[in-house]
Amino acid sequence: MNVYQTDESGILVGVTSADQDPLDSSRRLIPAGCVETAPPAYAEGQFVRWGGSSWSIEDIEVIEPEPATVPPTQEEISRAERNDLLAVSDWTQLADAPVNKDAWASYRSLLRHVPETEGWPNNIVWPTPPE
Repeated sequence: MNVYQTDESGILVGVTSADQDPLDSSRRLIPAGCVETAPPAYAEGQFVRWGGSSWSIEDIEVIEPEPATVPPTQEEISRAERNDLLAVSDWTQLADAPVNKDAWASYRSLLRHVPETEGWPNNIVWPTPPE
């Protein structure tokens, strides 16, 4: 005898056989999650779900894939690198930073103007930070 397997949410996952009970030949052993009632016919793009007393036909929800990410442009990469260099030198502008503030301010100004230099964004000559 065929029985119809469902998953934990009642969705039909397959067909199997109910074995004869070895202790009582008049009974069948129905595996857990299986029902004896045959499911209705359903079309492609649909599935059937057992609701406890009957089957229902439901449409499969089509989930659109995420659009492919566009790789960053060279300008975006260069600008991010410039911003990182500025960020790691922020501390040099604190009032109690033990550095030559004028030298660091000049370096940071050069970094801010890098996008205006020849070679931007592909062939950048980065300014050298002060010691």
